[in-house]
Amino acid sequence: VKVKDKNKYVTAKLDDDKNLIITISKVNETTEISKNSKFFYNFAIDLYCEDKSVVNMYVSVGLIDSNNHQPIFDKPKYTYNLISTYMEDFKRQLFLNPITATDYDVTNAELKFTIETNKYFDITYSGVVPGTLNKKHYAQLVPKIPGSIINEKIEVSIIVTDMGNPPRRNVSKLVINPPSPPMPIFIKPFYIGHYYKNSTFKMIENPQLQEGTNYYETSNYLVYELKATYRDKVTKLSSTGIVTIIVELHHDLLHGATINDYNKYVHVELNNIGNLIITILQINEKTEISKECEYRYTFPIDLTCTDWSQVIMYTSVALIDSNNHTPFFDKSRYTYNLISTHMDVFKYQLSLNPIIATDYDVTNTELKFSIEENKYFDITYNGVVPNTLNKKHYAQLVPKLAGTPITDKIEVVLTVTDNGVMGNPPRQNVSRLVINPPSPPMPTFTKAFYEEHWYKNDVTHYRTSIAIINDELIPISENNESCYFRGSFLNGEFIIENVGWYQNFYETNYLVYELRATYTNEINQISTTG
Repeated sequence: VKVKDKNKYVTAKLDDDKNLIITISKVNETTEISKNSKFFYNFAIDLYCEDKSVVNMYVSVGLIDSNNHQPIFDKPKYTYNLISTYMEDFKRQLFLNPITATDYDVTNAELKFTIETNKYFDITYSGVVPGTLNKKHYAQLVPKIPGSIINEKIEVSIIVTDMGNPPRRNVSKLVINPPSPPMPIFIKPFYIGHYYKNSTFKMIENPQLQEGTNYYETSNYLVYELKATYRDKVTKLSSTGIVTIIVELHHDLLHGATINDYNKYVHVELNNIGNLIITILQINEKTEISKECEYRYTFPIDLTCTDWSQVIMYTSVALIDSNNHTPFFDKSRYTYNLISTHMDVFKYQLSLNPIIATDYDVTNTELKFSIEENKYFDITYNGVVPNTLNKKHYAQLVPKLAGTPITDKIEVVLTVTDNGVMGNPPRQNVSRLVINPPSPPMPTFTKAFYEEHWYKNDVTHYRTSIAIINDELIPISENNESCYFRGSFLNGEFIIENVGWYQNFYETNYLVYELRATYTNEINQISTTG
């Protein structure tokens, strides 16, 4: 038995009892064309009989669609920003960005669309998207009133439903934004009017609109808004530009102005035409205390008027910190020569020689410290150094494992970073941290060199004592001669003796060797040599 026409979903075979077994596998609905009619597989099977004849059997198998696929819109939200209120212009935008939905079920060759109730559109099915195996489908928006204009925002839900049993559905959003008319814009953000005691009102500069807007209305207030409104004649849509007008009530100043409380950064004076000039100098950030809050100068000014009356004007000026100072460590290199490997002893040394960084910016009251990766320490911020106007800050080394002895040399980079201010990024600087483990005491000889005399008669031999302990046999002949010396400790002295015979003494008048004494610390196994 064999399937006559090849079909990737159908297999046929005989079992041990000569029964014909036909197997139909599940179809791949994403690659098979969808059909409105019932779905059948029609195929032929050749049967080879015992009498050598061949019988053709034609089989038709109906497939049941379980409607296991949910229809989906190709976008979760369809947004159209209109360039015109006319319906025909919107249809062109809809043509370029159509509403489509997909259903992979092979028996769903058509979908149903519905739309949330609104006064502009209905929706209907509009056919299959070509080349999609009947899987993708168009929706069509239908104007309720042909030729109507769209002059308000539309935001509604659209629903797609398949033809299964039971049917499945899904939703998307339709958003149509009407065209925005050009907003009137004033040339300046504000205009100032002056009102004097003699009931004189004067505008130094009259409000002006930028090109393209023509009308404005005003309200009669001392401090008020000036609004300009643009209205589209077709859509009746409007947009408004706003500017603030400040009307100042003036006293005619005669004798001048003085600062009530002395402030070294503020200076006031009257110019030739009687205008009050306030000058704020740049502050010395090194001498002013740093604060976390906004930095402001608040001060009163005494005004003497033409009627000899006294007017006190209170002024508050916010200062902007431009983060112009870079934080820096007080030392370019912090070096600690340990006297012990114990962590607590190092902490004591650190308290006597702390790690400190300085930042003069008045709004940076805290710094951030970081350390190059190592196995001994992390680093953290540890508060302000007292009596430094919040300028100097401590860093704290934190052991990664408490009680760990320091037996290695540590040399890493430290970094300090300030907090920056709005519009200005943080600044940073670096230093180095060097921790040298404790060195054992180096053995020291009492002389720079010692002499030994060897005579031809092999009789006289001078002994020289050295205050170093070493009882090893020392072969110090570097040229493989048969001359060896031995060092031994005897009665508090180190004795050098020969234990071999030097055959070729007559070839030179002297030999030079090195004698080394080594001290090893039994705890950390660190050694030094004299």
